[in-house]
Amino acid sequence: MKNLVGNKYLIIQSNEASNTLSVIWKGVDVSDAEYRQILKGLLSLIPKKEFTALHLDLSKLNQYIAPENQAWTLKEWIPNLRKLSIKNLRVDIPRKTLGQISIKSIYGDLTNDGLQIHFLNSN
Repeated sequence: MKNLVGNKYLIIQSNEASNTLSVIWKGVDVSDAEYRQILKGLLSLIPKKEFTALHLDLSKLNQYIAPENQAWTLKEWIPNLRKLSIKNLRVDIPRKTLGQISIKSIYGDLTNDGLQIHFLNSN
């Protein structure tokens, strides 16, 4: 694994052998604007290496994601993700209930539709 980005919110690593971009959420709460900025930034990293898998480790997500951001993620971010080279999405479910509610609301009803989605419990 090679670290690409590390800040107070997350660590982004690449695994060239498996062509995977891994995002590890550190558990620091973010504002609505920061949430969107982080996800938009991820979209810009994917084409540079043509990653085929994205691993979102959200096990430390402590906060509830606002309904507007949940809707934005579903209507804008995920469709843009599907346009890129990502074929597999792995989501580690948050340990905290508020985070679980948000993530299940966003990703729970997605159809695979060219994007294989896998959920992992991190308890």
